Amino acid sequence: MCCQLVLDARIQDNYCRLKQGSWIISTGENSLNSDVEGVEIKPEKRVVSILFADIVGSTGLVAELDPEDASELIDPIIERMTRAVHEFGGRVLRVQGDGIKAVFGTIESREDHALRAALAGQKILQHHRRADGSPKVFPKVFPKTFPKTFPTQIRVGIHSGYAIVRWQSNDFGGGMDTVGSVAHIAAKIQADADKDSLCVSERTKDLISNYFEFTNHGRVQLGEKTEPVTSFKVEREKIESAATSLIGSVLPSALVGRDRELNNFRNWLDFSRQERPKTLSIIGEAGVGKSRLLYEISLFAAAQNLQFLKVGGLQVYQDTPLYTIAMLLRQLLGQGQGQGQGQGQGQNRQSQSPVLADTLDGYGLSEFERQAVEKLLAGIGSDFSAWRISLDQKITALQNGVQKIIGAQSRSQPLVLVIEDTHNIDLDSMDCLQHFAETFSFDNFTMIFSSRPTYPGPDLAFAERGVVLKPLPQSEARQIILNLTDAKAWKSREQDIDIIVSRAKGSPLALQELAKLMNSGAHSDTYFTEVPLEIEPILRGRLEQLSAEAKILVVHASVFGRESRLSDLQGVLDWTPDRVRAAYDESVEKGIFEQMETANPVFMHDLFQEVCYNGMIRRERRKIHDRIYQHITTQYVPGSTFADWQVLARHAYEGDHAQLALAHMAKAFEEANNAGTFRTVRRLYIRAAKICDSLEDGELQKFRFAMLSFDATQRLLREAKLLPVFETALRDYDQDLKPEEKILVRCHIGLIKWVSGSPKSALEYTSVALDLVKELHHPALEFYTAYVHACAEFATGDVKSAVQRLEREAQKLSGDNARKRWGQSISIPGVIVRAFGAWYAVDFGDLDLARRLHKEARIVADADADANVYTAILCDLAIGYLYYRNGEFRKAADLLEKSYSVADKSDYSLAPMTGAWAALAFLELGELARADKIISNEISADRIDVMRNANTFYVLKAQACLLHKQGQFEDAHHKLDAAIESARSTQDPVHQAYGYRKKYQFYAARNTRREEGRHCLETALRLARQCELKNLITECEQALVS
Repeated sequence: MCCQLVLDARIQDNYCRLKQGSWIISTGENSLNSDVEGVEIKPEKRVVSILFADIVGSTGLVAELDPEDASELIDPIIERMTRAVHEFGGRVLRVQGDGIKAVFGTIESREDHALRAALAGQKILQHHRRADGSPKVFPKVFPKTFPKTFPTQIRVGIHSGYAIVRWQSNDFGGGMDTVGSVAHIAAKIQADADKDSLCVSERTKDLISNYFEFTNHGRVQLGEKTEPVTSFKVEREKIESAATSLIGSVLPSALVGRDRELNNFRNWLDFSRQERPKTLSIIGEAGVGKSRLLYEISLFAAAQNLQFLKVGGLQVYQDTPLYTIAMLLRQLLGQGQGQGQGQGQGQNRQSQSPVLADTLDGYGLSEFERQAVEKLLAGIGSDFSAWRISLDQKITALQNGVQKIIGAQSRSQPLVLVIEDTHNIDLDSMDCLQHFAETFSFDNFTMIFSSRPTYPGPDLAFAERGVVLKPLPQSEARQIILNLTDAKAWKSREQDIDIIVSRAKGSPLALQELAKLMNSGAHSDTYFTEVPLEIEPILRGRLEQLSAEAKILVVHASVFGRESRLSDLQGVLDWTPDRVRAAYDESVEKGIFEQMETANPVFMHDLFQEVCYNGMIRRERRKIHDRIYQHITTQYVPGSTFADWQVLARHAYEGDHAQLALAHMAKAFEEANNAGTFRTVRRLYIRAAKICDSLEDGELQKFRFAMLSFDATQRLLREAKLLPVFETALRDYDQDLKPEEKILVRCHIGLIKWVSGSPKSALEYTSVALDLVKELHHPALEFYTAYVHACAEFATGDVKSAVQRLEREAQKLSGDNARKRWGQSISIPGVIVRAFGAWYAVDFGDLDLARRLHKEARIVADADADANVYTAILCDLAIGYLYYRNGEFRKAADLLEKSYSVADKSDYSLAPMTGAWAALAFLELGELARADKIISNEISADRIDVMRNANTFYVLKAQACLLHKQGQFEDAHHKLDAAIESARSTQDPVHQAYGYRKKYQFYAARNTRREEGRHCLETALRLARQCELKNLITECEQALVS
């Protein structure tokens, strides 16, 4: 393995480091302790990997031993476990009898915390194995009742995730510890592991999948109420192959948005050009797509028959002198032994080890150069460090040897060498690589360096050409999400995708990980608020580069949100302007805040703000929110916009002032409703409901917020689940409700019941509301009650009563009354009552009344300065349906198609009906492609399962008619049966009648199953007479006669 061939400075008890031209002797344990001395450990939430290890069967063995004998048995094993943890930068939190609990990724953030934990686990196992892999034994002589030798078999378990890292006090002073499920799961995985094995959770496996091979070890039970987790046994290390390969065999998605950069590299790697740059660079922040671009470059190189080699820096070996040069040599010499030409699909050749004596023959190396190469590959800590010549002679011999090998390799075939992640390369290797870049003059050789802009060493200024990768624009970021998401899910996840694109801010890695969470079925709270495990340590590492004062400023800014003001931060922190400005300037310089003309803090990335904010424990956040709330309320009075009230409500709630927060939320509701901002009202309700749920007596307040938000958007019917809130209020708080609330809540329940396919239940609630509203003399409530009751009447088949009721309401709502708003609603009652009345009048058979009501509805809508999308679609629906039923299919199709394109993007629930009627009209015209496009779009939007009224029937009916037109007769009948069943299950005789009439037409069109067709026609006629559908009655009677 690579760690046996090259000395890792963290693996030896005493190791030599190359630093500033001299050998520095250092011990791993001392260097570990020095970085925590004087460090104040504040509780914080961060991503860590936790390791548990213990000795199998030790309890029974030492149970009757003398304590001193037990100590002599166990202590050396625990000591070796501890040393292995320290060697890879971990910290032992606790020694527990015959085992340890260790953590990786604390104090200083480590992107490779999981890799370090796995390497430490492997090292623990290696400490207790013989060369042949069998367990070591202790040659300790115990009493006669015990065996003379004790085989040490170890189990190790690792899990990664978010945990609270804190100082835990005890009677002996205390120490660092973690809180959270990560430790519990790691312990369970360790207990379930086989003897002498290392097992990891699936989450940890995902983080280190490039570096090890695994076998599935099965499911691990965590508890009665907790889902089991999958455990994986770590089989074999492949770190060096990972460091020398560009990307996994399975690519996450196609390259997006990097065409210009890729074309530049294709030109620069044209070896036929005379003036060709020989040192190139790719610079970009973590996760911006450097490795993905390099993979595409490797494919181009393979197509051009170029040799393509890659070595990369690994953070875990960043302190190992010349580690990267050793990997480079093994790559070159592996290739020199004829292991294939060209990379081919991004898979690098595997180097051979150990190096054979004749491997270096033919390169023309001097004796010194050959010894330098051989000793480096044998191990820095042994042959290379012990070589009795000066450091300058060693480095010079090594550089010359590598130069001759590269020159020989590139003579027959052009060679491209990629040096990836230079920010993780040891300084000595980096010095050599920079020397190569500045001195090599081979025509057939090019070096490509890839790094982050925050690399503390060389800035890659020696590169002749290069690209700087910036975050992707929104359109291309969105395309990455769509490439990773099932096409059928696009429509239903539009809003989720928008939020992910906004959070990721153009980072391909963030987009990929957030899309993975979304596609895994995780709760939306996870991919809306949690920073993925792969990204959190990267961002936290950037934040840890800040000074203490800059860190305090950034943390407080994160509590304000993505944007804040220096004046507010100055007031909350009670700092001088110069002190605030210095901390701000440092944060801008280190890429945490954007450089803004206003000089106000704006986080460079939303995820920076989230890592800062979520990294604090709740009580620390609460203190800062409280200070901010006090500052805002004392320094200035908020304006009248709902945004200001939301800010106050947020800081009040998070500062532990829930009742004040609700008072501010009520003001925000009032402003948002007046402004007609539907989506804002929906978000406000969800936030208000969360606050109410945190209170013991919050149900009644939650009900009143639900009442405020109900009429803003019908999306709330399915997304905010208001029905239980209303039913609870009627059941438990009826005596506390105002008269208006008693009517409104019954109407709201009735409307939800009607929309969800229970019109008879809706009538029960609205009938009571009709009686109550007579006593109140409230015009707006009278209209609303009548409207909902009429909708329920129509759905249960009482078409005549529904039409007459809506016509009466239309007469009341004339003149100025027609344009008065109903409560806080943005909808105009004068349009609603006439549009629905026209629609129902068409089915009733009174086309003149339908035309008159539509005309009046359009006049009312056009006369209102604030007319909106909802009223416009309603008017189009009313006249479009009239055209369709009257046989004016061209007018209906063109009008409804245009209206559907608007309804499909709106928050209203009118799209299914509009699209279905448009599609049916196109089918009558024989334009199957246009009908298919609308129907396919509506099915992918997945709206009809929630809106279980006539929407469902018409979409299914349109599908059936399309299938019939396409000649798929059996499928058409099945789909039409589903449409009829949807009408039957929602107690809707009107649409059952239309369904049976269409089923008869299917039979008649093919002149088949005449008796069944006649039965369908008779059923349609019976239902039409029951509902008084005059036109349908006439059609059925004529069909029966013919």
